[in-house]
Amino acid sequence: MMTNDAEGTPQRLDWSEKSTNVLITKILTTLPQLCWHELNADWPNGIFYHPRLAVNFYLKIYFETLRNLLSGEHRPWGADIE
Repeated sequence: MMTNDAEGTPQRLDWSEKSTNVLITKILTTLPQLCWHELNADWPNGIFYHPRLAVNFYLKIYFETLRNLLSGEHRPWGADIE
C-alpha cells in the first residue's frame, strides 16, 4: 500500500539540549537551497502547504520546540498564530 509522506508518524529528534545557534546552523546546512520554506508550518498536526516546505519536517522537530528556540527569552515567536 502506498502512503503519503504527510500521513506517516515522524520520528522526532531530541532538541532539549540544543541552542538557537545550533538550530540556525542546522537550518542553513540541512534545508534545500533556493527554496522557500515555512517556519510557521505545524507539520503534521497543523496547517502547512506541503511537507517538503515545512522547516520542522526537515529538522524533525516539534513546532513548539522550533518556536521556543527561535524566540529565545522573549515572547514566544508565533504566539499570535491561531
